[in-house]
Amino acid sequence: MKIEDEDMPKKILLVDDEPLILKGLKYSLEQDGYVTESAMDGEEALAKVFDGQYDLILLDVMLPKMSGFDLIGHIKHVPVIFLTARDSERDRIAHIEPPCWWTGIRTPLQIMVHGKDISSYSVSIEGGKGVSVTGTHKAESPNYLFADVAISDKATAGIYELVFSKDGESFSYPYEIAQRREGSAQRKGFDSSDAIYLIMPDRFVNGDKTNDNSTLTTEQADYQAFFGRHGGDIQGIIDQLDYISGLGMTAIWNTPLLEDNEPTSSYHGYACSDYYHIDPRYGSNDLYKEMVAEAHKRGIKFIFDVVTNHCGTAHWWAGDFPSSDWVHNGDKPLITNHGWMMQSDPVNRSVRDQKMMEEGWFDYSMPDMNLENPLVFNYFRQLYCWWIEWADLDGVRVDTFPYNEKWSMARWTRSILEEYPNLNIVGECWNAVPAICAYWEGDSNNRDGYSSGLPSVMDFPLQEKISMGLSSHPEGWMWGGHGVYASIMQDFLYGNPNTLLTFLDNHDIARFMKPGDPVWKFKQGLAFL
Repeated sequence: MKIEDEDMPKKILLVDDEPLILKGLKYSLEQDGYVTESAMDGEEALAKVFDGQYDLILLDVMLPKMSGFDLIGHIKHVPVIFLTARDSERDRIAHIEPPCWWTGIRTPLQIMVHGKDISSYSVSIEGGKGVSVTGTHKAESPNYLFADVAISDKATAGIYELVFSKDGESFSYPYEIAQRREGSAQRKGFDSSDAIYLIMPDRFVNGDKTNDNSTLTTEQADYQAFFGRHGGDIQGIIDQLDYISGLGMTAIWNTPLLEDNEPTSSYHGYACSDYYHIDPRYGSNDLYKEMVAEAHKRGIKFIFDVVTNHCGTAHWWAGDFPSSDWVHNGDKPLITNHGWMMQSDPVNRSVRDQKMMEEGWFDYSMPDMNLENPLVFNYFRQLYCWWIEWADLDGVRVDTFPYNEKWSMARWTRSILEEYPNLNIVGECWNAVPAICAYWEGDSNNRDGYSSGLPSVMDFPLQEKISMGLSSHPEGWMWGGHGVYASIMQDFLYGNPNTLLTFLDNHDIARFMKPGDPVWKFKQGLAFL
């Protein structure tokens, strides 16, 4: 991308709200000898112009319209070139997921391309060695195309171009294949030696009040509403890392930070509307990565909250799913009966009830994903590899694990652990009966031969007995200290009870400590753990 003017100084500011386009422009210009800096919005660009000397600004023509910020009105002394070609590509390509990938990863890469009538195009990849498109898959919707991409052991890292061709014409879109960080595959996850601090980000600390509301999302902050958004964010967590470390915590599990654009009650984050972007009311992808890095400096691991069972009705693909079986009951929502216990019952379960449990929506705002669709399975398999790799994570917690198709989830777990053999994955299997929880622990010897592959499950049976045992329940064989022992004595049902994640409470249940409870109760509870 040479700018043909021999007398032109070479310091250029690139302004575009698409990180990958910025990377592509930066790479191309620097190959030609230009010095570049980048900004993702008008305000950031203006600050950079005031702080530094630039000879030219390359500006996405759509950015002033989308942001509502009059950058041009503030900049009179620097020449501006509008990137109108990028406007054309933006119209053709709405989403590319995953947004980038790495050399040296075993998990197959299948890029989902979303854009108007994109399935009528052929696609190839150019710009380097050892990377090629080996196959494509069309969906029922003409607005999706899935490309299988092979990355050889000798592939070079860099910015490639996805080239879309049709009727003798073509256009391209930048795609980064980055260098994988050394030792990434052998990262060590959290284990029973860690003390985990659970955070519901919206209700923790508001470190940046400027992002409490966003033009990109529907629900606005309401600090008094019980189910409203209260403003907690990533910066607030960063600000409190020293405090968390001082408590003796060695890991953080936060409830989902991905975009949840439901019109109400979006604070919990479990109805995802964009799997590859942090909710702007929390911060940004880059700030999330910074938070993980800052935690690591303090010896704190980070656990990602994974939701494979459902998305949100506000997800960008809602209304135009790739296929009619992308989610279950897409035309007429059916709510699950929540009877996931029957998944472990090979004798008495009702096939009809089990189907309703597996395929029913968790809530009217949470469409149920169909992991038996190979394209859906691949999407979720590489999605969480992407976040682990990109943000340098130390483990994952899987929400509503038994609500999924169990055999598909066993494949999913094995796939993640094949990529990261020392990572820990803990499944939420919410039941107080040890035999039912034990069914989902990967090393358990189940009658039907099923193994989830999970290294760990959450010990809900022990949680309930500790909570009841230290409350006002009467003494008896199943109550008080006897009840705690009655739970522990059933640990023989687990393949490896030493990997169980023990806890006193979490975001879904009543707090262990009630108003007026004595301090000794809290100390005794921690002693049991």
